[in-house]
Amino acid sequence: MRILALRLRKMGDIALSLPAVEALRLLFPEAYIHYCAEEPFRSLVEGHPHIDGVSILSPQDGLRASLAKIPSQPWDLIIDFHGGPRSAWLTLFLKGKVKVGYKNRHRSAVYDFKVERSVPGRILHSTESQLNLVRAVGYGGEAPSRLILPPVRQEVDSTVKEGLARFEGTPVAVHIGSGNRFRDWGEDRFTSLLEGMVERGWSPQLLGGREDRERGGKLASLSPGMIGDWTGKLDLSGLYSLIDKCRAFFGADSGPMHIAAATDTPIVALFGPNLPQISGPWRKERVTILERPEPCRPCRQRECSPGDFRCHRTILPEEVLNALEGALLSGKV
Repeated sequence: MRILALRLRKMGDIALSLPAVEALRLLFPEAYIHYCAEEPFRSLVEGHPHIDGVSILSPQDGLRASLAKIPSQPWDLIIDFHGGPRSAWLTLFLKGKVKVGYKNRHRSAVYDFKVERSVPGRILHSTESQLNLVRAVGYGGEAPSRLILPPVRQEVDSTVKEGLARFEGTPVAVHIGSGNRFRDWGEDRFTSLLEGMVERGWSPQLLGGREDRERGGKLASLSPGMIGDWTGKLDLSGLYSLIDKCRAFFGADSGPMHIAAATDTPIVALFGPNLPQISGPWRKERVTILERPEPCRPCRQRECSPGDFRCHRTILPEEVLNALEGALLSGKV
């Protein structure tokens, strides 16, 4: 049996689809499972124990170029975990005996099995929603309890280990990025947080993308011997390795938080416009959620109706420090 799983961007969304891929493997243990994703998320799926083959598209690829990168042989089952226009077009033009996707008034005709993305009267986690696509073709088991990622390459692991050895103190991963301004905690809050961490003898290890390099360099200069700046320097495998080697993780609702969920590192997660019941870490143990019960949550992150991002910017650095102290006391398995 040949199965194609489609999940285009982004880091956290792809990570949250992986328990559904595990369910596919449990349902069809002998099947060939092929995963189609976009750059730069190759290392989230390539080498995964439940994935046999990978196609990587560029976000700039048109339909014809995208189709050329996916094996053209007929598929027994195609599951569109993404549900967007591009993945629907791919599903339409790919040869498949059975096609599964989310019910949508504009795209439902593409699929043989149409699944509701949400359930009335119930808040459904993104991973549960994607698992429902697999349940539509016969999976009746429990949701896989942990997120599994491909193993870290040895050379990447060694580089991260050597980099961490340069710093004194207890290493704590701090993701200073956010994905957009609606989830950005603010540089002033990060400054206060890092000062408090250094005072406690902790070694903050700053994580972020290339767009966070300026902020990372500025924050790391607060205490060069204690604060490590990894912004823009790690691929996803390196990110996974670094978080796994730290004693705790702090960050906003974003991709690195979901990478942290695949490790045993305690998580302190900051939630603003999104709800943790929908996009929280796919792990129950050693997870602390910091949030405010604002009436405007959740929002579509187009504009902030109060105008001051109060859903997360009213969470103080001292609250994060207290939560991290508890996380460090809880320890790693």
